[in-house]
Amino acid sequence: MKIGVFGDSYAYKEPTPELVDYIEDNKLFSGKLKDRIVENIYKDRYFWHDYLQEKGHEVIDFALGGTDIYYSYFQWKYNHQVCDKCIFVVTSPYRYSIRDKKKVTGKDERKYWHAVTCYDDAKEKVDNSTNLIDKRLAEAFLKYYREIQIRDRHRQQIFNKLMLEDIKRQRPNTLFIPAISETEPCLNNIYAQEVEKAEIDPCETFDLRLGHLTSQNQYLLGKQVYNAIEKGVKEFVVNLNDYNFNFSNETIKKNWPNKKTMKQTILELYSDE
Repeated sequence: MKIGVFGDSYAYKEPTPELVDYIEDNKLFSGKLKDRIVENIYKDRYFWHDYLQEKGHEVIDFALGGTDIYYSYFQWKYNHQVCDKCIFVVTSPYRYSIRDKKKVTGKDERKYWHAVTCYDDAKEKVDNSTNLIDKRLAEAFLKYYREIQIRDRHRQQIFNKLMLEDIKRQRPNTLFIPAISETEPCLNNIYAQEVEKAEIDPCETFDLRLGHLTSQNQYLLGKQVYNAIEKGVKEFVVNLNDYNFNFSNETIKKNWPNKKTMKQTILELYSDE
């Protein structure tokens, strides 16, 4: 069965894990050592899509981190026809994404979107953007959050509800998974519980979880999603009791390495030496 997945970073299996990007950006290793480390990092990562694929399904990923419900709906509108089953991962209703090209479909579609998750994200993009066009767009997002969004949240809630209802009307067997929600248990609760149980200091560590969850809970999430599909469930319920928050020292080191000893940790975990 072809399963189309639509949503934000909780649904998006990044083609390049953040740890690989970090190695590339900081030129930590080179040659065969780097190749070996990168290969081992990819082998070590697990995403809930993988569980569905292990059960014989083909997963087509239309998600993108940091985007809003409109982005996911847009991708669904133009791509759901090629899917036997749709999974729609529902993010926060208060994000904002726009498309800056006229291209509609295809794998390159994700390149043409700009997104902000909140005021602080917009502010960070204003402060750090080096490209003039990106900076002007970030400034527009910032002004939107400062002057409009806080006064007009009800409109966003209504529009998002209408998009979700349209999906339910056209594809009533769609499985909806709450990623970020103020009203119901969601994937973001697993993320927060992991940080709490691992006793992480975000100021001293990097958060390198793929899709915001450890591999052990990505596996368990995949199992829960697969069971929901098998039972014909339409509204996925996140129950923290279904997940494992007992972390070994190695798991903590892999997912939240200390900033001061990052290079040493990577060598220890992934160099095979």
